[in-house]
Amino acid sequence: ECLQAVLDGRADYTYVDEYVMQYFLNLPDYRGLRVAPQTHEPHRVSFGLARGGDATLLGIVDRAVGSLSEIELQAVINGNVMSDQPFDIVDFVRARPVETFAAVAAVLLIVLALVLTIVYQRARENAKTALDLKKRLRFYALCDDYFFEFDKRTDTLVVSLPDDGRRGDAEPVVISMKASSFSVDQDRKSAFVELLRSNERRVAEMRLPDADGIEHWLSISVEPVDDAGRAACTVGKMKIIDEERLEKDQLLAKAERDSLTGLLNSETTRRRIDEQLAALAPDERGALIMVDIDRFKEVNDTYGHLVGDHVLVGVARVLREGFRIGDVVGRMGGDEFMVYLNRVEPALVKEKCESVRRAIERHAFEGSTCRVTISTGSVLSVRGEAFDSLYRRADEALYEAKRSGRNRCGF
Repeated sequence: ECLQAVLDGRADYTYVDEYVMQYFLNLPDYRGLRVAPQTHEPHRVSFGLARGGDATLLGIVDRAVGSLSEIELQAVINGNVMSDQPFDIVDFVRARPVETFAAVAAVLLIVLALVLTIVYQRARENAKTALDLKKRLRFYALCDDYFFEFDKRTDTLVVSLPDDGRRGDAEPVVISMKASSFSVDQDRKSAFVELLRSNERRVAEMRLPDADGIEHWLSISVEPVDDAGRAACTVGKMKIIDEERLEKDQLLAKAERDSLTGLLNSETTRRRIDEQLAALAPDERGALIMVDIDRFKEVNDTYGHLVGDHVLVGVARVLREGFRIGDVVGRMGGDEFMVYLNRVEPALVKEKCESVRRAIERHAFEGSTCRVTISTGSVLSVRGEAFDSLYRRADEALYEAKRSGRNRCGF
């Protein structure tokens, strides 16, 4: 407590036995103390052993102590007082701040020199690679296609620009797949990078933006280039196929649609429903709805087939607007329609059917004053159920609604 008071400034000095002081000076916390030796008369010290044991043993101890010389006694005392302290990095830094700072600075300078050397070497290699690419891309610019090279180590794509008579000696476009400037949604970006990293020859069609941000359909051909048995880069070409893709999509849409109503045709409707049934999770439910126009033959006989066609188109419009975008809505043929709802609750199915039934009951059809009603049959689907089984159950629910008086919904 006296030594701590001196360290804290609460006391100017204190007296301490020299052996006790030697012990504390070996501790890091007390090395800041300064010692001024004082000369006093020597003290004689006797040791008493309380509750001693064998008197003979005590006598032996006493004779052993008495037989020691002054130097041997001093060595025994010093050996017990001056204990070795474990190494502590904090104490080492406190004791040698200048040497520690110099050593750390030297290590940092060596690391910095190594980093700068590596960066310099890499910059030289990149400059050489860029020059080689630039020479090759001058040849690519003579073609109408976009040629490219993708470096798998740096995820860098270098694209040549075809000569359209206006660019002249245009520089190739360098795109980093790691940078956020490649403004494509994550799914398309992942698919594009996967194609570029392919280890086999592939051809794919993708929709990607050009340098001006305008999206185009591209036909992309890639081929890996080996470097000592490893695919270090990918070369290939891209071609804009907007017109071909538009024509293909139009033909596909035309093949999948009913020519009169614009809804999915029978074959496409069944295929889409099969796909959604296969993807249904164990805890999810779907619903199939059969829709039939009540007494549609009388509409054709009374108002003519042109009005009948208007009725079919009007019912199709109400169905398309009455269900979600992801729901499958199709015309199976004649006056029969089909709707499949994925991931729904039974209450929602009933609500949707009633809503559509009321909407058609109030609907005014183009070119006619006639009114029509519909009957529906709905069933819930479960995982693993086939389309044919679902269709039969929905058809039974539909005819039950018709037998009950029409213009109603069977479940």
